[in-house]
Amino acid sequence: MDREEALRVIKDIFERCREIEGKSLTLLPPKDSGELSHTFQIHIRTAEPILTSCVEKIAKEHGLAGFQEENYFVVYKPHPKNKNKISQR
Repeated sequence: MDREEALRVIKDIFERCREIEGKSLTLLPPKDSGELSHTFQIHIRTAEPILTSCVEKIAKEHGLAGFQEENYFVVYKPHPKNKNKISQR
């Protein structure tokens, strides 16, 4: 996802997921070589099932994927070759 799309996703998260309040959210820039994606990623510091469920629903609506990694929920656009893997890791 590009920066504008990432900002639209973040806006949706803030409008629709009340549990996001007080959580840390980071927008990571694209990496030349990334295991998940070569585009922007959104990292939300949370392990709360209600928030991760809400964010995952929004991610899927935008054609994105999400997964829980330690204390972070990560939203990203999967590589085209992994397009069928748009689910949690």
